[in-house]
Amino acid sequence: MFCLIISCIDSPAKGAVQADSQADWLASLHNDGIVVQNELGWEYGYISNYTGMGGVYYGWHPSFFYWESGSGVQIAWPAGQPEPGQTWGEGGDSTGSRPPMSWMDGCYPWAGSEINQYAATRCWTSDYTGLCRVSGTIGRYFDRTVVTGFDVIFRVQINSGYLEEVPLYSRHIAFDDTNLHDFTIENLPLRAGDRLYFLVNAAGWNASGSWMKMAVQVESVSEMVGDATADLCVDLHDVAALAGKWGRTGCQAADGCNGADLNQDDRVDLADVVMLADHWLERPYPKGDLNRDRQVDILDLGQLGEMWLRISCFSPDWCAQADVNRNGKVEMTDLAALAASWLECSATLPCSP
Repeated sequence: MFCLIISCIDSPAKGAVQADSQADWLASLHNDGIVVQNELGWEYGYISNYTGMGGVYYGWHPSFFYWESGSGVQIAWPAGQPEPGQTWGEGGDSTGSRPPMSWMDGCYPWAGSEINQYAATRCWTSDYTGLCRVSGTIGRYFDRTVVTGFDVIFRVQINSGYLEEVPLYSRHIAFDDTNLHDFTIENLPLRAGDRLYFLVNAAGWNASGSWMKMAVQVESVSEMVGDATADLCVDLHDVAALAGKWGRTGCQAADGCNGADLNQDDRVDLADVVMLADHWLERPYPKGDLNRDRQVDILDLGQLGEMWLRISCFSPDWCAQADVNRNGKVEMTDLAALAASWLECSATLPCSP
């Protein structure tokens, strides 16, 4: 069994659910009788490190192939659990060796050899900006007296659909491990457009019979204080946001005066300035971490290269975050800022002045 809760920290009400894999699956199913890719932010597929055949299977692949064909696989279920047709649906790939990766709450990894891996994966794309808490439970879901399994590895990754990525969280589950394992990732920063990947991968030659259950929930719990512009950094742009709404009242009816009413007392005044000052230059990412995977590396350098010499960079995108110093263009000073933070990796770092 795998159960996951992602609690996002921003202005929405405490505990507001942003995404729920099981509830969203059922809502999609009830809408028109089918579940399709990208519905309610969810995609289903696999991540592979197989580079043969020209690399067509390498990396992240949302794939209907893995969940539209019949498998004919027979599974014995624990007493009291819903029948497979009710909970996991029908289907599998054309080899008949694994059931669908689009189950409401299940997944199944596979490896053709020690090095060629295919990780069952589902991906959620955030439409939300803020700090998050990710928590959950990972474990097996089958009757071990009937169905055996091999070792598997569970991973959570952000903004990188490759098995070589350094994960946010990883756990090795042995073939005979029937325990449920709780985990938590605190203060995970998310921006709208960020992608979270949840992988179950074979830990070795194969994972035949390693049936896993997966459920994911996303909810808000509080706010990132002082970040009026919702760009995950408290800086001069937040000061400008306050100045632009200075003295305004009735903010609750005006979307928080575009975020400037930091303390949510229905007005923009000195109390908001004090709150901003208390969190001045805070950011949850290293400066130069353009792709928001909490480390400054070659991927960020490549992203900066793609935006090189761009102009007209504005909040909150800042030319795909390549305008590191926020002066409206991507130039040598941004490259220098990235180089100064090279290989830094942290969940919470202060902004450079």
